[in-house]
Amino acid sequence: MSEVQADWVLVSSVGSRRCAISLRHVAETMRPLPVDPIRGTPPFVIGLSTIRGAAVPVLDAGLLLFDVPCAREAARFVTLDVEGRRVALAVTSVVGVRRLPIESTSMLPPLLDAGPQAHIEAVARLDAALHLLLRTAHLVPESTWAALDASSA
Repeated sequence: MSEVQADWVLVSSVGSRRCAISLRHVAETMRPLPVDPIRGTPPFVIGLSTIRGAAVPVLDAGLLLFDVPCAREAARFVTLDVEGRRVALAVTSVVGVRRLPIESTSMLPPLLDAGPQAHIEAVARLDAALHLLLRTAHLVPESTWAALDASSA
């Protein structure tokens, strides 16, 4: 895993918890749009939404990160560019843009650095709250992209 460096991040709330996403990957934030469910995808994939004329998978950030759904209370979508593809995260709210200093971050403990947590790069403390820094390239497994591509074809 690469060393975590200071970065500008978009901080979002997912229920009462916080996550941070590097601004390099954030395309935009928006009000939630209608979502069409897709069978055969993991539970954290809500479905597809038409965003800027394209079918974009929408992920429930609560299920993805904490195994607690937040899509029903989601007030924002955060669209991300992930390795040449677009994905939207349904989050409770967007808190704002912050600089994430290197001294506030620590690598994910080895016990948690595999399996379902593969999309979490590091943890950080900002304003006395724990934030999960997302590893955007690992948000959607390749098998899920294949299922979504087949559904939207």
